[in-house]
Amino acid sequence: DNMAKIILLTGTIVGYAYCMELFVAYYSANPYEAAAFTLRGLTGPSTWAYYFMFSFNVFAPQLFWYRPFRHNMWVVMFVCMCVNAGMWFERYVIIATTLERHMIPGSWGVYSATWVDKFTFLGTFGFFMMLFLLFLRFLPVIAIGEVKGVLPQSNPHRDDHPEPGVQEEDLMDYSDRHVPKPAGAAA
Repeated sequence: DNMAKIILLTGTIVGYAYCMELFVAYYSANPYEAAAFTLRGLTGPSTWAYYFMFSFNVFAPQLFWYRPFRHNMWVVMFVCMCVNAGMWFERYVIIATTLERHMIPGSWGVYSATWVDKFTFLGTFGFFMMLFLLFLRFLPVIAIGEVKGVLPQSNPHRDDHPEPGVQEEDLMDYSDRHVPKPAGAAA
């Protein structure tokens, strides 16, 4: 419930920031700033990404105003995935729109990834998987409960309160004592 409220708060703050960006672009009376925002968010070739970004980051978290939605695990998971996708669209809007609209109008066009861009994107997944597999190789997953049970310091009061049914005689080592043989046994 509290985490959903935090997502609601941050979604509202992000919405405020997006609206302030619109306000500053037009209130500054800078024609270049206004044109850049218009091409990015209102009429450019990546307008679809801007609307997805705004919808996922601002409108999706507003579902958490209703208490039943904050307590439904599936709704919370759906909204979190929307926010995650919205953050990806925000990065796309920041990067792709700057590559589409340079300072030279003759080089304007729709952004399409080159082979370098595609392999860099795939390489990030490969690098992550390599580091993840190296982590598993050199730092294997061991349950803490299993490790703590065999450590001597895991039970500091083992001498004060022995386990039920275990006597001190059972714990003693008799290997160095002479055990008498029963009467009549062969020598």
